[in-house]
Amino acid sequence: PPASTSFFTKPDLYSVQEFKAFIKVDIHEFSDWISRLVPRSVHDFKPLIVLLKAALRSVSQKDLHFFLKKVKILEGGLKEEQRRSAELELQLQEKQMELKELQELMEAQRTTEYAAKGVKALTNLRAKKSDEKMLMLNQEEAKKGLQHSLRHALTQLTSAQTELEQLRGDLKSK
Repeated sequence: PPASTSFFTKPDLYSVQEFKAFIKVDIHEFSDWISRLVPRSVHDFKPLIVLLKAALRSVSQKDLHFFLKKVKILEGGLKEEQRRSAELELQLQEKQMELKELQELMEAQRTTEYAAKGVKALTNLRAKKSDEKMLMLNQEEAKKGLQHSLRHALTQLTSAQTELEQLRGDLKSK
């Protein structure tokens, strides 16, 4: 039994004020005390019933108030979690859109790089073909120049032979 209450020192005091003061002490002690409470005589029944009704009303009101408060807190928490969940869902959608955009950019970059490699290879190929053409043209020009030089040299050689034969003929005739 709770030692801090007057119920044990003065069992004839069953006022509501004392009960309220008692109930604030310790609910578990009060519960134990109520379960062992026994009326001493017939005249104790009415005060005991009044006490039990007040105790029951007070406990049920406190429990009801407690649970209603807890339900409100839980509802508030649930609404907060729903709001937060909606925000996270929105953030997730935004991140998915960003990811999709990044993937598209990466694909475009890969395509651009592939095209750039193709253009570079084509440019290199054209340069190589151009170099080959230039080399061929240079070879042809060199060949033509050589042929021209040979023709010119042949012409000079022919004219030199003709002069040599004329000189020989002149020498023989003299």
